[in-house]
Amino acid sequence: MMGLRSNVARKAERLFNEGRISIIEAHPKFMRTEVVGDSATYRQTHYADKTVSCTCPSHEEICSHIVASRKVVGKKYRPLNFQELNESVFGDDNIV
Repeated sequence: MMGLRSNVARKAERLFNEGRISIIEAHPKFMRTEVVGDSATYRQTHYADKTVSCTCPSHEEICSHIVASRKVVGKKYRPLNFQELNESVFGDDNIV
């Protein structure tokens, strides 16, 4: 079991390092991300109650796409609105 978890962590790190994660929607109750996986593109939804889901076919409770997307969203997800998201990514001077 430990080997499987470390494989998930290694794959997630690779996906993150290769820049395959995008935030596609920020909402007060959830944030959606998209991860370009090795065989397809999958979407994750990070909810305000800290639950998360992924569209991939993995049977694992937490897949590499969720782990990778959490590196972008943050482990302790707090819903962001678009202004807060822009501030966190671009700083105060570049708010759209």
